[in-house]
Amino acid sequence: MNKQQLDAGWTSEWLTPTQKTWLLSLCAHLCQQNGMNQYQTMALVEPENEKRCTSLRLMLERDYEVTSANELRDRINWLHSTQASKDFFAINQQFLLADKRDYMAVIDAESDTVWRNRKRLIEPHCWSLRDCGVKGFDIARIVFLVRSAYTVGMVSLEDAWRYLIDAGRVAQNLFASAEQFATSHLVGRLYWNKADLLPSSELDGAMETAFEHLNAILSDPSHPWCQLSWHSGL
Repeated sequence: MNKQQLDAGWTSEWLTPTQKTWLLSLCAHLCQQNGMNQYQTMALVEPENEKRCTSLRLMLERDYEVTSANELRDRINWLHSTQASKDFFAINQQFLLADKRDYMAVIDAESDTVWRNRKRLIEPHCWSLRDCGVKGFDIARIVFLVRSAYTVGMVSLEDAWRYLIDAGRVAQNLFASAEQFATSHLVGRLYWNKADLLPSSELDGAMETAFEHLNAILSDPSHPWCQLSWHSGL
């Protein structure tokens, strides 16, 4: 499916069930961490579950400043060009250029707690994420955001799938596997909040717990990340 097809009368029915499942699974880890394990359907909850929809509307407004379709579009564009990956690459370059014996010296030399935490998060993954950074977190948030917006009736089904196809293509171009994508997402999520909120002494525990959640997905033979080819055609 190419851009010309999307611009010429495309409908979501052109997507195969496999493609849909693959796209929705991009936010599987984020859903799990938010107590939402569904990835088979676009909607996170049944539309008639008004209590849950109210919660999603509050989340969209509070966490993403999204209350309309136009604001959703703007937030998605922002996520596609977020600063987090730029920051990651700037720090990562220090590790790539340093001798392995000097890694900890780079971290210890940082006086700011937040940036020291961020460097500690990046160091174990400086080589595996050297080309893709933490873009996995941005993509997962886009998919989660779109699914939530669709659930509360903020965006049409066709527009929602278009957003997801764009995000999926970025993911396939940047990442070689679901495991690399998931690691990028997880490091990005920890980088974005835990580094700011936790003292260094608690960061290792948060990292261990987060990767336990991730490994539970990657070791589940029924999960799309284990069943489907990463390069499912879009």
